[in-house]
Amino acid sequence: MKEALGNLQKHISHLNKARVLIIGDLMLDKFIQGSVERISPEAPVPIINVTNEQFFLGGAANAARNVAAYGGDVCIVGVVGKDEDSTLFQSLLVESQIRSRLLVSKERPTIRKVRIISQGQQLIRFDYEEQSPLSDTEYLDLKNIISEASKDYDIIVVSDYAKGLINQDVFDHITSIGKRVIVDPKPRPSIKYKNAYLVTPNTRETEIMIDNKISSSSYEEVAKKISQITSGNVLLTLSENGMFLYSNDSALHLESKSAKVYDVTGAGDTVISTVAAALSVGASLSEAAEIANYAAAIVVSKPGTAVASQNEIIELIKELELRNINVSTN
Repeated sequence: MKEALGNLQKHISHLNKARVLIIGDLMLDKFIQGSVERISPEAPVPIINVTNEQFFLGGAANAARNVAAYGGDVCIVGVVGKDEDSTLFQSLLVESQIRSRLLVSKERPTIRKVRIISQGQQLIRFDYEEQSPLSDTEYLDLKNIISEASKDYDIIVVSDYAKGLINQDVFDHITSIGKRVIVDPKPRPSIKYKNAYLVTPNTRETEIMIDNKISSSSYEEVAKKISQITSGNVLLTLSENGMFLYSNDSALHLESKSAKVYDVTGAGDTVISTVAAALSVGASLSEAAEIANYAAAIVVSKPGTAVASQNEIIELIKELELRNINVSTN
């Protein structure tokens, strides 16, 4: 047990050496926070007294933000509009020390999501986006960008939100490059994630992929079915039920490490980016999944699209190990 924990901590301490390319739908997240003290006289709706506004990198860019938080070398590939949101988005990339190879579209806006929050609760969300496919010329440019960018990175993450960037042709191009490809999927009839090294569907995505409900007694059967569809490994992310890894006909259920859940926004980004970073520095798939499980426990205990640090993950491992020792000796 101590040797296994020591290996995890060694890999965590090396996350700053990770080299990860992330391809996917890019978003600008805006959080508006305020207090509700009265109902509007104009309609039966709450009046928000705004106290704070913050912008964060969202979508695939939030996955990149997680790798950057570990000090890793990360680059994102995606599309933005030719607008003010794009300017703000790119300034946040520079601030977070994230490299980028962006396709600037004159036809599409930069995707923006605005969340209104009061007393820790999200009241409503506004989405500004265009979900139609890119043009043929844009798809060709995108594939050229991917080919060039992939030369410098060990692991490729596909963060698919079904906003028009990832189609079957683009995905097949990514897997043809010959590097390990990890996918955060958005299942739909038009795309199959065939030949991905790893897919990481959450509960809802899993049920869409198998067209059935899942339960704790069916995790292995379900993961095996998805593995047969993708010809790769599967990591089911199950919120409070932890994660379930199916790899090479072996199964591992990782119990949730979360003591409290404050906000699950972006937790999937943390899982896939941490798995990718850990694999990049030599961790096995099961070790990478365990590290990601600890990282997810940290981010869900924070508000908004949060990230975890190497020190936070190591401290959580030590805290839980000490707690287990105390329980076993009592």
